[in-house]
This record gives sequence, C-alpha cells and structure tokens, in this order.
Amino acid sequence: MTKLKWLMILAVLVTPLSHCFGQEEDNCINGTEKTATQDSCGSTSHEGHDHGSSVFEMTLEQRKVKKCEHNMAAIDCRDCSNAVGVVHVSKDLMKKQNNAEALVIVGQAMTMTVDDTVDTFGHVALDEERAAHVSPRVSGTIKEVHLELGESVKVGDPLFDICSIDVGRAVADYLKAKALLRLAKRELDRAKQMLKQRVTSAKEVFRRENEYEQAVIEIDAAQRQLFILGVAKAELNNIEKNQRLLQGITTVRSPIEGTIVEKHAVIGEVFEPGETVMLIADLALVWVWAQVYDRDAGAVLEHGREGGKEALVRIDAFKNRKFSGVVDYVSPIVDKDVRTVKLRVILDNEDRYLLPGMFCRVSLPLHKHQITAVPRHSVINDGETDFVFVPAGEGKFMAQKVHIGAVHGDHIPINHGLKAGDKLVTKGTFMLKSEVLKERMGAG
Repeated sequence: MTKLKWLMILAVLVTPLSHCFGQEEDNCINGTEKTATQDSCGSTSHEGHDHGSSVFEMTLEQRKVKKCEHNMAAIDCRDCSNAVGVVHVSKDLMKKQNNAEALVIVGQAMTMTVDDTVDTFGHVALDEERAAHVSPRVSGTIKEVHLELGESVKVGDPLFDICSIDVGRAVADYLKAKALLRLAKRELDRAKQMLKQRVTSAKEVFRRENEYEQAVIEIDAAQRQLFILGVAKAELNNIEKNQRLLQGITTVRSPIEGTIVEKHAVIGEVFEPGETVMLIADLALVWVWAQVYDRDAGAVLEHGREGGKEALVRIDAFKNRKFSGVVDYVSPIVDKDVRTVKLRVILDNEDRYLLPGMFCRVSLPLHKHQITAVPRHSVINDGETDFVFVPAGEGKFMAQKVHIGAVHGDHIPINHGLKAGDKLVTKGTFMLKSEVLKERMGAG
C-alpha cells in the first residue's frame, strides 16, 4: 500500500474527535461538554459519594461539618443528607391532619423512677406443705370410690374403700385378743373370789393377774395394728357385728382439707402399699419455683436481708394481671450444670386462678432509682445499632446512636446518648428510618 493511502485512512479515523479541538480541556470529556457544578445530586447514580459507610462511624460534629461533592454541608443537601444520617421532613408532616395527630411528632426524653429487677422464669407448683399423697398401707383391691377428681374434701371425709387380706387377718387377731382378754378377766375374778373363800392360794391369783396383763398387752397390740392399717377407732365399736371389717373391708379417709387434684382409684384395681391412689392439696396457697443465674444471687439475697423479698409473677393466661408474692427460700447451693440458684415464691391463690404446672415470668424488684427514658417506639434498630432521631435544624432530623437498657412498660431506658429534657422524634420514627437507610440498601 502506498504512503498516500495510509495517510488518507489515518485522517478518516481521527476526524470524529476533532470537534473537541479548540475547547477548554476541563469542559470536554469523551466528546461531550461537561455541565456546570450542581447544588444537589440530581443524577440517578450516587457512585463515588461514599454514602455506603455507617453514619455512626462519624462523630456528631464530623457529620454536621461533612461536605458533600457539591461543596456544601451534607446535612443541607437533600440528596446527600442520608449519608450523614439526616432526614429532611416536610412541615406538612408535622402538622395535624384532619383533627388527627401529625405524622411526625417531637417530644422530650423524660426522667422515670424504676426498680432494679432480676427477671427470670418459673412454674407454679403445689404447696407441698399443704398437700397429701393418699396411699393405702396394705395391699388389696379398690372396693368403692366415694369422691371424684376435683371435688373438695374435709379432714376425715371417706375417699374410697379397700378390701385387704391383711386387714381381715388383723381383725381376726383383734377379735382373738379381745376374747382372750375376756377369758383372762373372768379367770382373774374367779381366782380372787376363791382366795376370799380360802379355796385357792395367793400364788394362783398372782398367776391369773399375769395372764390378764398379758391379754391386755396383746389386745392393745392388735388394736394398734388395726390403726396402722387405716381402721378408724370408731369402727372398733361392736366390731363383732361390723360385717365390712369382718370381710377385710375398710375406708380410707382424707388426712387434710383440700381438693382432689389426682385420682388413680378405680373399682377392682389392685394396689400395693405406698402407691399413690389420690393426691389432695389445699390450693389456697401455691408455690412458684424459679431459678436465677448465680451472678444475680447476691442481689436477691441482699434484697431478702433488707426485709422485702417481694416477687411479681406474670402468667400468659392473665396478661393484664400481676400476682404479688414473697420469696421465702433461696437455695444455699448453685446448680453446677446450669449455673443457677433455685428460689421459691409463695403466692396467695384464694381465687384459684393459679394452676399447678403453669409457666410464669418472675420479677424480683430490688432497688428504686431514676433513669432517662423515652417511648419504646422512639428507638430504632438497624440490625447493628440502636438510634433515635433528634432535631438538627428546621425540618431536619439526625439519627443519633444511643445505648439502651431493659424495657420498662412502654418506655425504654437510655443509658447513653440522651439526657432528660433532650428533644427527639417520638412518633414517625419508622418513616424516618426508611429514608436514612436508603443509602445502605442501595436505593440512594
């Protein structure tokens, strides 16, 4: 190819760029004229604005003076303010709407008096000092059941009848001892009469006295055996005519006043000594067993020494009610497996609302003190940080990091970041949050 042809091809390739020649280099990029500097970010892409980093990595002062790419304070730039955690709010949103509250409301952090508490979980249980496991003392079968599950009983009320060979044998031994006692008494009286008539000797009377005393001992032993087996003393009257006892049938009676909370008595059921046939409990008082971590045990014990030991119990079935009780026992040992200390709360249960087995939440109030608090919905969490919105000038609100404590009702304690009297947004925080997080979600 000739040298002339090469020069012509080169001229054709260079020609499209020639319209930039003669313009200032700073105003021409890739063949297009650069626009003048804008007052705000009007482009749809914010690449290079450095909006993606967490606003809380900067101090408040740094965020207030940080400039955006438009050489103005970022908090004043409506397109860049999110990068420093600032939201611009229209005045209309802060005005009442048709007699309703404004969508954004500013309030103040307040001072509250609260209790230091230890919160834990527990369960309702029977008061074991007011409960009785009813167990027959002999083996046998259930003959008849007089009361059913859930019924109230008094001391001595008949619960069920049992038929037992052991009872029958003990009754026979008692009748035999009773007969021997009568015989020994007659022989003693006869010997004494004969002694008066000088028909027998004093030695014979002494022997008959020994036999009588032995018969008394034996009938006492037989009687005690019947009592041990559950036969009531009243049933021994006219025992010879008591067909039930003669057949080995006796009645098991309630040892306490209360309610039948468990029943395993079925007619014809065979049982052995020690088997619980019924459980009777006085439900006017119940226990709550709870556990606190060993790190909280010291505070609980100190609270007890001060004479309070109050406990508040909440149960899911009664969401709007608190049951007040007293801590009367704290275990002297720590469970080495779960590192907890067991404690017991006594609760009044006259209304019978508290049912053994119920799961509950237990709060142990310790000491009263004052805190700075804000409404619960004022505090926002972005997954990493808790923050609130505070005024940053007319129509502007800045996200401010706070450290919070445990919730107290409808308020949240602020341990760091606000003090009582400081202004903050108390309504509309979720709307502001969605705006300030746009940059981190890629919507800026």
